[in-house]
Amino acid sequence: MTRLVTVVCRHNQARSVLAAAAIKRYFPNLEVASAGIEGVEGQRIPQSILNLAEAWGLEVLDTVSHSLQAIQDQLVESDFVVIAEDAFAPHIIEAGVAPQKILSMQDQRFDHSVIPFDPIGQGGQVLSVELAKAIMTAVQLLRAEGSFTHANTVSAILTIDESDLLDKLRLTWETVAETNGVCLVADFRAPNFRAVSNICSGVVEMKVGRFDQRISFAFRGEELNLVQVLSPEGPLTISARFEMDQVEKFVLSVDFTSLVAALAGKCPVTVFTEPFGLGPCAFLVAANGSIGPIFG
Repeated sequence: MTRLVTVVCRHNQARSVLAAAAIKRYFPNLEVASAGIEGVEGQRIPQSILNLAEAWGLEVLDTVSHSLQAIQDQLVESDFVVIAEDAFAPHIIEAGVAPQKILSMQDQRFDHSVIPFDPIGQGGQVLSVELAKAIMTAVQLLRAEGSFTHANTVSAILTIDESDLLDKLRLTWETVAETNGVCLVADFRAPNFRAVSNICSGVVEMKVGRFDQRISFAFRGEELNLVQVLSPEGPLTISARFEMDQVEKFVLSVDFTSLVAALAGKCPVTVFTEPFGLGPCAFLVAANGSIGPIFG
């Protein structure tokens, strides 16, 4: 039986729109719907939101907003309802949803700095960052439910700048090495492969096709496929060497999420994001991780 998830924000104009699209990308077997507590049925979603979804390679469920009343049947039948704000819970319960089915982007397990606020009326990086946070919190909330977890733990660590990334990698590597885990350095905008190699032994280079964004690997000049990368016993570090284009689209792609899932199929994975001050990518990468503290 197909499971149903509904995402609810205030107007169904931004947070729930992209969060629902991302949930469908991450969990294609789910049926997904979205609506707004104050949503106006049939109101067109802002072009800025549609443009951002297209740039990130996400397919929105609809180009118009929906009210709670319009999706009443889907709402009540939902296995989970993800809400953007705690204050929306009474409305969802009043509509007939059991409280235990409600998951909030303002869950106390999140650091307050990663909880998204309503970005309507904002533009530029503020808009994209808040929507990336909505995606991250929504997907992590579902990952916290048993049916959606990876085979092994995936911990995503947000970094402040390059120095912070390298410091956290240095502190983490010894533990990863002892447990034969994986470090995935997901700094694709300005990677420092040499510095990562100075901290971790035997770093595998991850290469991404400029046009098709397909992932390949190399170790000391020798091309490898994923099976070869995962075959050896012992700890593993993967890092990009060169700057990438369309980073947000890549980290939301099936190729990247499948890579994380494949790595987690072998052992626990620690993912280090690019500095979050650079934009939304850090939060989109962190969507692959488990819920909870992600500042290391």
